[in-house]
Amino acid sequence: DEGNLNESELACLTQTLQPGKNLVAAGYCFYSAATELVVTFGHGVAGFTLDTDVGDYKLTRPSIEIPKRGNIYSMNQANMSQWDKPMQDYVSDLMNGKG
Repeated sequence: DEGNLNESELACLTQTLQPGKNLVAAGYCFYSAATELVVTFGHGVAGFTLDTDVGDYKLTRPSIEIPKRGNIYSMNQANMSQWDKPMQDYVSDLMNGKG
C-alpha cells in the first residue's frame, strides 16, 4: 500500500517502476555447477562466469546469439491449450518436424 511508504521509499519506487522502453540494461544470474551472469546494455548480449578462485566474473561468452534455426526446441507446453491458434499451429509444426 503506497499510503504506508515514506517519501524516500516512494522516490525509490518511482525510480524503479519504469516502463520497459526506459531500460538501459537487463540481465540475470544463473546458479548451477557454474554461476553465470548474462547481461545486455542494448547492443548484444554477453555472458560472464564466476571465477570462484578470485571472486569475480570473467567474460566467457562475448557475443551470445540465438541461432536462426536449431535442431531442437524447448518450451513449457503445459498451457498450450490457452495459446492463440497461430502459436498452437507453429508449435504443432515444430513437434511434427515441419517448423
